[in-house]
Order: sequence, then structure tokens, then C-alpha cells
Amino acid sequence: MQVQEIIEKAKARVQNLRKDAEARVEKVRGEAKSRFELVNGRAENVIKVSTDTVKKAGDVVTKAAKTVAETNKAAGKDLYGKAVSSVEKARGAGVKAVAQKPADFLPQGRDTVTKAFETSKKTVVKSAEDLQKLATSGINGVKAAVEGKKPAAKKAAPKRATAASKTTAAKKPAARKAAPAKAATVKAAAE
Repeated sequence: MQVQEIIEKAKARVQNLRKDAEARVEKVRGEAKSRFELVNGRAENVIKVSTDTVKKAGDVVTKAAKTVAETNKAAGKDLYGKAVSSVEKARGAGVKAVAQKPADFLPQGRDTVTKAFETSKKTVVKSAEDLQKLATSGINGVKAAVEGKKPAAKKAAPKRATAASKTTAAKKPAARKAAPAKAATVKAAAE
């Protein structure tokens, strides 16, 4: 009978060890699954933030390129018009007049070229600044997504006291003082 008891105890221990091992394996599997889901969710957020940032950057570059192209196209048309009128003016004046004062027949396009250059330069500089801000916010967004935080919202500018709020603030104490005076007048009228 002792052998039978030892065998039963051994079977019970093996079953207990098996259940304990299964519970531990299930716990580890559950933890691994939750960690995988967490990392997967964060990775999806990183991808979303990255693609949004790239799309916005593409929009900034496209807008800047269109502005520069339109500016230079307008400047080119203006220069072409001035060159055509200069050639017509030279033809009308004749070779002798052009030979005597050639500078008088050159197209006056310096201002056009300068303005186009300045406008293009401002556009490129502004787009570079916008891209820098966008890259910074994108990096912060990716960092927040990796850490599992929500991206920081833009802080609202502090509200400044306006003239209307100052006059309202000034009227409030006077209104409070006037309220007891009205109550006293109402009491006197009631008596």
C-alpha cells in the first residue's frame, strides 16, 4: 500500500507541477502578447506621424516651388516684353542712333530681376523655416509615439488684459458697493 500511496503522491505532484508550469507559460505568453500589442500600436503611431510629417513637408516644398516658379515666370514674361520693345525701339531709331548711344536701347529689367530674386529668396527662406519647424514637430511626435505619449498640443498664447476687461473689472467693485445701497433704499421704502 505504501508504494501505491507514493505513486499517487508523485502523480499529484506531477499534475501540480504541470498546472503550475502551464500557468507560468500562459502568464508569459499573455505578457508577451500585451507587450507585442503595445509595441505594435506604438510602431503604427510612429508610421502615422512620420507619413503625416512627410506629407506636410511635401506640401510646403510644393507650395514654395510653385511660388518661385510663378514669380520667375512673371519676371521672364516682363523681361521678354521689355526686350521686344527695346528691339522695336532700336529698329525704329536706326543703326546710327543705336551705335551712338547703345545704353539707351538696352531693356530696363534690373528692377524686375531684383524683385523676382528677392521674392524667391524670401519664399525659399520661409519654406526652410517651415520645414525646420515641421521636422522638429515630427521628431517630437515620433519620440512621443515611441514613448507611448500623446504629442504635446500647441500651447495657447497667454491672454492679455484688454481695455474692455479692465473696465469690466473696474465696474465690478462699484456694482458690489451699489448693491447694498440699493438694498438699504428698498428697506427704507418698505418701512
